[in-house]
Amino acid sequence: MNYSDVLRASPTILSSASSFSVEPFGTFFLPAVTIWDMRVDKQMTFGDRHKLNVMFDLFNVPNASTILAVDRTTGVNFNKRVTQILNPRIFRLGARYSF
Repeated sequence: MNYSDVLRASPTILSSASSFSVEPFGTFFLPAVTIWDMRVDKQMTFGDRHKLNVMFDLFNVPNASTILAVDRTTGVNFNKRVTQILNPRIFRLGARYSF
């Protein structure tokens, strides 16, 4: 269904004093996001049944400020204001004990 079918099916839209904008396909697509995360994991075994895993995670290694979302308002003030960026570099240190 395209826009002209919708307008023909809804005569109240044509008779009212409202207007709307139709942007070309792909107007709101942002570039692909590439995220680089790393993990270092060391497992140590104690006896038959006890294991200890020590983990170090690093998220967003290059500390990129990639744009994830923009304001999608259309019309005269259409300026694609940035509303969300990728979180900064974060690290996590953890341990897991299993028996």
